[in-house]
Amino acid sequence: VDIHSLSAQQLRIVIDAQPVSQAALSVTSTGLSLTTTPGSGLPDFLRRKLADLELPVEVATGLLTLCSAGALFRAIGRGRPPIRYGKLAVGAAVSVMYAAPYLVEWVSQHASLVFMLPGDDWRTYEGYARDIREHSLLMLQGATPGHAVPFYFQPLYPYWLALLHTLAGESVQAAVLAQQLAIVVAIVLIATTLPDHRGYLAGMLFVFATGIVVEWFRLGTFLLSENLLLLVFAALLAGVGQLERRPAYLLLVLIGALLGVGILTRTTTWLAVPVVLWIVCRAAKPSVTVRRAAVAAVPLILVITFVPIRNYFAAGSATPVPTSTTPYLYVALVPESHYDTAPTSGEAGIGGVVRAVLKQPGAVARQRLLNLAYVLGFPRSLSHDDVPLIFAPLLLLWLLAPLGLLWRPRSKVALVSLALALTHCLALVIIWPNSYYYRMVIPATLPLAVWDIFVVAQLFAGLPEPSWLGSRLRQRWPGPPSQVAAQLDG
Repeated sequence: VDIHSLSAQQLRIVIDAQPVSQAALSVTSTGLSLTTTPGSGLPDFLRRKLADLELPVEVATGLLTLCSAGALFRAIGRGRPPIRYGKLAVGAAVSVMYAAPYLVEWVSQHASLVFMLPGDDWRTYEGYARDIREHSLLMLQGATPGHAVPFYFQPLYPYWLALLHTLAGESVQAAVLAQQLAIVVAIVLIATTLPDHRGYLAGMLFVFATGIVVEWFRLGTFLLSENLLLLVFAALLAGVGQLERRPAYLLLVLIGALLGVGILTRTTTWLAVPVVLWIVCRAAKPSVTVRRAAVAAVPLILVITFVPIRNYFAAGSATPVPTSTTPYLYVALVPESHYDTAPTSGEAGIGGVVRAVLKQPGAVARQRLLNLAYVLGFPRSLSHDDVPLIFAPLLLLWLLAPLGLLWRPRSKVALVSLALALTHCLALVIIWPNSYYYRMVIPATLPLAVWDIFVVAQLFAGLPEPSWLGSRLRQRWPGPPSQVAAQLDG
């Protein structure tokens, strides 16, 4: 249906799509398709051809990236351009090339109707965002102040989505395009944060060749909070990189605020907070460490008080976390449980969850192992046979990560990257990682990719600062690599 041509047919669809009981079923029973095909000619033709050639296109873009990288290596070997420009060029080129199929798809779909089924998370987020824009920043959902419901979903993403609609327009596809551009920004941020050494160019190319960048852009086609978390992680690593180059308390304030934004985006970020603060604030004198941690903690606390403040004015109760947290833990940890029977207060508090888990520890432990297998890249541990045997991009990142045991990491960017990846995945092992396929795991792949880039850079340079295990291996490594240690550490 061409949204630009007003007709009785379009009017009938609008009426059928009103949020009334069984609306989705009535649309289906009247013979209407839940998937719309744009009426435009050439963009739709290109989209269909690219969809048919998805794998060849990805292979071609990978080869093109390698060829351009070879040209960059030769230019850098001659002294120009500077390595920082080479990193930026690789990051931008990879972003554009991997995003190209999705951008062409957006061109063909931007004027199409989008059907969101009841129960879909992105339909809920979109409903919240439109309520914020049309009615109140308190997101009252038609209720009066003091009588609305507390935050149930992740609290920040509806406001981010409302901002995207304010900047890009009412269309859902406009918000999708804005998310795709945000992913490009995240990749460029990472490229500029890495130290200026040829090893990091090699690391970027090696990691991007795993295909993980494709998954970032694929996630960007959904209106889900993980897209914002991907950008927050990139900004946080960029802030840590700036702190390494020129220490300043203002940067600690920024890092603390970004950690708070991460918590508001996905509650699982709480696990990363103590580890990241320890890495960033650690100093030779304990008093300096405490002072730095206090500087970062103040903005973090101020940011996360957004949830209880909004809940107090909107719902009359200063609930500090989304109300879905406890039921979600209950359903994730207790075998054969369901949201309908999950307690929400008192017995559904953390104590109730713990008591339910202790009644069947064997089944709970088995589920955690299945979750771990899924997070490592084996989707059939939690999904049916209609999914691949392995999720190759994620598995390749995990296979590369343990090689970091061969070197002694000094870079705070590398350590924070590893901390963000491991804590996010640990949270998913504890709860439940399988939603919209690998949607919940994807944010962890960005910091994990950054860690792998550091690992490849060290191997490329011949392990200039090895660990005990790396020093044993380096005895057989030809050449004196110690001269590049300072460059690798930035």
